[in-house]
Amino acid sequence: MVKTLERFHSFTVCPECKAEVAPHHRFCRFCTYWLARPDQHGLRPVDPPDHGTHWSDSLWGIIDLVKNFRASIHFVVIGVSLGAVGTMVLVLVLHSVAPEWANYGPRAQQRACYANLRVIQGALEAYLQENRFTPALASDPVGVLVEKGFLQNRPHCPITGNSYRIPRGFGLQCIGSEGHGLP
Repeated sequence: MVKTLERFHSFTVCPECKAEVAPHHRFCRFCTYWLARPDQHGLRPVDPPDHGTHWSDSLWGIIDLVKNFRASIHFVVIGVSLGAVGTMVLVLVLHSVAPEWANYGPRAQQRACYANLRVIQGALEAYLQENRFTPALASDPVGVLVEKGFLQNRPHCPITGNSYRIPRGFGLQCIGSEGHGLP
């Protein structure tokens, strides 16, 4: 029994490459054009709909325009000066919007100092379980604790000139021009 070839289209020549095509071929053998494309009633079209240009195409166009732009020195100077003025205006607006009472520097320094005091106090308690209290420990507790291996590094107060000491009759304190005292 001989099978008859099904006819898929009525083209004799490919509309794209003008090559001869047989009616039982769904695609052109040379350019792969879809010859047996169904009618457009109710079916999704094969070619994507044209919704304009993609955003990346316009972006590449802008980049090409900037790369190929040959401006005079006047345009460059005006552009840079407008950019500097805009930056200054932005800084002034942000400065006026930021609250004056939000002074975070001293508060952060005080918290860092208190954290250092807690670390030193913990190492000091561990040291005093094994050793006696000495005058060297009172004058420079951090140096003694680092030397004996109870602290790995030397904690410093964020304010320059302050130091950690144990005054007579008191506990560990931060002493200096702006000492933080006890946590």
